[in-house]
Amino acid sequence: MPRTFVICKPDAVERGLVGEIIDRFERKGLRLSRAELRSIDRATAETHYEEHQGKPFFEDLITFITRSPAMLMIVEGPDNAGDDVYAIVRDTEGWRLADFPVDQVIQCDLNDLDETGRIVRDLAPRTVFHCAAYGAYPFEQDVSRMYETNVKSLAEFINLLSAGPISAFVHAGTSSEYGTNCSRPAE
Repeated sequence: MPRTFVICKPDAVERGLVGEIIDRFERKGLRLSRAELRSIDRATAETHYEEHQGKPFFEDLITFITRSPAMLMIVEGPDNAGDDVYAIVRDTEGWRLADFPVDQVIQCDLNDLDETGRIVRDLAPRTVFHCAAYGAYPFEQDVSRMYETNVKSLAEFINLLSAGPISAFVHAGTSSEYGTNCSRPAE
């Protein structure tokens, strides 16, 4: 079974997020095969990040990764486990949200009705820009999850919103909805 290496960096350990990260992997069907909490020494950090040597941020990167223990993990899954891990852990805003202030962007799991309901109740959003879906990546092939996320949970979310002051709901879509021949900016 293919494996990929994951580092939960010191800030994730310090903030108590390792359990949530592992839970996300497991919900995605990945399996944790090895984990070790350890401090990364400077020599190991420099070797790991050698591609960044000479860049202005290199010293800060080494200081950051060596400041306190990190959780080192091996995660196993299907042939594309590395892609799956990337999709779970990446926290980059795509091109669709580039012009929005970060403090106005809220991420949530539509399949978690309690979380979604709490956000709708607490924030009473007037505008929702929905740009997430399951099935946008070739390794996301669970048809039941596609239905749960893209149809059922989305319908429940819209129903929750309809009870509030919503004035706009923008569904941005994904390439998985339009097929592989669609064009879009690179994210």
